[in-house]
Amino acid sequence: MLIRHASTEAGLGDPPGFKLGDCSTQRNLGEAGRMQAQRTVIDWAVGEIAGHDGLVLELGLGNGRTFDHLRAELPGREI
Repeated sequence: MLIRHASTEAGLGDPPGFKLGDCSTQRNLGEAGRMQAQRTVIDWAVGEIAGHDGLVLELGLGNGRTFDHLRAELPGREI
């Protein structure tokens, strides 16, 4: 999955000569962008597992954010 662009630090785009496979040549996500990207990926995962029975494995993104988001999106499921 490629997300172009979640919220980034100030600037208008990647610098000249950036390489898609080399993060050191690209603009970095800001805190809001990291949260946006994390929620987007969790929402995608919820969509993939919502119709299946069973336990939900929480991989964790720190500070309980993953658990809280999964709990809100999959009420009644064991996480």
